[in-house]
Amino acid sequence: MTTKRGVNMTGRHGLLMVAVLALFAWGCAGGGEEENAGTECASVCTGKCGTVEGCDCGVCEPEPEADAVEETGADPCEGVCDGVACGELEGCPCGECGEGLTCTAGACVELDPCLEACAGKECSPSDAECDCGACLGNGECEDGACVCTPDCAGKECGSDGCSGNCGDCDGGWNCGSDSLCHDPSICEYTFETAQKVDYMAIGKGGHPGEALDVDDDPDTCSPSGDCEGGYNNQLSDLLIQLGAFVDPDQEIANALEEGELVLLAETVAMVDDGSTFTINMYIGDPVEDKDVCDWQAAKCDYLAKGDSFDPATCKPLIVFDNATVNDGKLHAGGPDALFTISIPISEGAMFQVTANMAQMVGDVVVDGGETTIKNGIIGAAVRKDKMLEAIDMLPESLLEQLPVGKEMLKNLIVMFVTEDIDTDDDGVLDAASIGVKYTTIPGAITGVSLETAE
Repeated sequence: MTTKRGVNMTGRHGLLMVAVLALFAWGCAGGGEEENAGTECASVCTGKCGTVEGCDCGVCEPEPEADAVEETGADPCEGVCDGVACGELEGCPCGECGEGLTCTAGACVELDPCLEACAGKECSPSDAECDCGACLGNGECEDGACVCTPDCAGKECGSDGCSGNCGDCDGGWNCGSDSLCHDPSICEYTFETAQKVDYMAIGKGGHPGEALDVDDDPDTCSPSGDCEGGYNNQLSDLLIQLGAFVDPDQEIANALEEGELVLLAETVAMVDDGSTFTINMYIGDPVEDKDVCDWQAAKCDYLAKGDSFDPATCKPLIVFDNATVNDGKLHAGGPDALFTISIPISEGAMFQVTANMAQMVGDVVVDGGETTIKNGIIGAAVRKDKMLEAIDMLPESLLEQLPVGKEMLKNLIVMFVTEDIDTDDDGVLDAASIGVKYTTIPGAITGVSLETAE
């Protein structure tokens, strides 16, 4: 729950009133002095008005009676607080909230007891009434603080389970899923038909065409009050709140336009008879500049980034091995599928996080021998602990672009990301659903870039 303080907005009317009163005071006292300057009345009239000791000290304005303001309608606060239950508006008091309530945007709402309970804490036990955050990796919550013991046994690189790492690979070698360093040059890659994502946008609420039924339960949908038919898109509610700081759809569009976000889909032995085939996903780099080949409109060549692969196996990290096309409708993914989601967090900055339970659907269009996807939707569940982990891995150059510090950003995620999906089937909601709209155009993957994605 967010809480906003009442805002004192004096405004132009208030300033004008102050100016008029000041002018009047000067005219009342100063006018008598100026007219009697150089005479004995000057000292008599100081700070006075009317006729004093035979001296004309100016006109005195009558003081209004206590109830005259109401009768004449001259109360400057009249009507200012209409529709406002509490706080202060344009310098006018609009009321106070009772016990257990707080004033938020002029309305009295229930005070979230967890705000006070979680003050100064970075975590809480899983069975606590208030969710104050979860510890990453090997971390355990003790008295509201995460205590973590690094574990690097048998590892050359990779996470130590405590937001640190067990070492870096030298000589351009990459860290594999086995936490060992591998020479990427020993991998041999061949690619088939590919498509490039030319449009992406966050779905609006949990509705058809905006999201998918991530948990395969038609009786649940999200976000509450803006969903139907089992469609899940909990993170869309958070991104709407972030709209005051960043426009997620515009940031994604800018990244696609500038070639900063290149998402490639390789279809392996694609068929349209309902049989299964494989779709591999890669983060890529354009081979040529946009003025040579417009990667938002033309079929261009791309390199798949090296960290789209597991160096230990040379296999793509994101694989849909159960894709089907029936009557022109694509469906791929399910409970065990992963997908990389790019989430804008400020203007010109976004972070990538791996999402669980990923599904992708769309209309397959074949024209002139080229295949594209229209009306595509990707549904997935983003674990809160993976979001926090991804923020810990952000480079300093990106952190400098954020309007808030890394710890504040993590606190915002802990407080405002509401889990609605259970990704490991243990009965505990641990991830927030998201729906992403997309379309593709033809592309070609011509090789691998050993430069890793930032």
